[in-house]
Amino acid sequence: MTKTQKFVTGLALAALFAAPSFAQEKAATESEPVGITVYTDAVSGYFFRGFHAGNGASAEINKDGKAVDSAFPIAPAIQPGVTVSTPIEGLWIDVWSSFVTTGRKVTDAPKEGDVNGGTATADEVDLTIGYDFSNAAGDFGFKVYQYAYPNNPPYGSDVEIAMSYTAPVLLSPKFVVSNSPTLGLFYSFGISHEFAFSESFAFAPAFMFFDNNVGAKSAVPEQSYLELDIPFTITAGSMSYRIYGKGFYNLTEDADPALQAMVGIGASLSF
Repeated sequence: MTKTQKFVTGLALAALFAAPSFAQEKAATESEPVGITVYTDAVSGYFFRGFHAGNGASAEINKDGKAVDSAFPIAPAIQPGVTVSTPIEGLWIDVWSSFVTTGRKVTDAPKEGDVNGGTATADEVDLTIGYDFSNAAGDFGFKVYQYAYPNNPPYGSDVEIAMSYTAPVLLSPKFVVSNSPTLGLFYSFGISHEFAFSESFAFAPAFMFFDNNVGAKSAVPEQSYLELDIPFTITAGSMSYRIYGKGFYNLTEDADPALQAMVGIGASLSF
């Protein structure tokens, strides 16, 4: 682990243990009711930090023997999950998953980055424990991720620690930094704004810069990219529906293709 990675990890842990002293005051005897939200999304392609994870179904091998994905890859994925808010204010647990629905054949020994390994190698199940709080200085978040890839032994699983800060000013600038032994250092900066057309209909575009996999110890390449999110949300009681699009521009030299996009729809139920 590099000095930078050690510093980021140490900073995240220090902030995590210090978080309660910065949180909004609340009587120690009070507790929040447990809340459960179940949700699912259907996407045209699953992108993880600018990388299309389902390229086993959409990429083609060019004359140079290189796997080249399309600008708008079609490798549909279903992404169900559940979030549980605990009696401790700000503390929550989430289980999220992604399963590409086409080209799911799996070789006996899938290799890292093998486009012919079948999209089942992109199956993912993540466990996240998060703690969020707000005060006059802004919104703070701390997360611990456990990534698991059940059909891709070379990647196996990984743990990541992340922290985020959103400033209480125009365009809600947000900074995120995380670190993991395998994926390396990741950071992003973004801006967003919500346009509430009514109590039930909102549009919240966001624009972000990402730099990820810095010093990664896996086959995941280091890359920088820009992302534009265009989400629309409709809320009806305990139900929420969303339709969205995302565009990714890869700033990494020789990226092919440099520009990619996806669309998705989703729904959630809270109780």
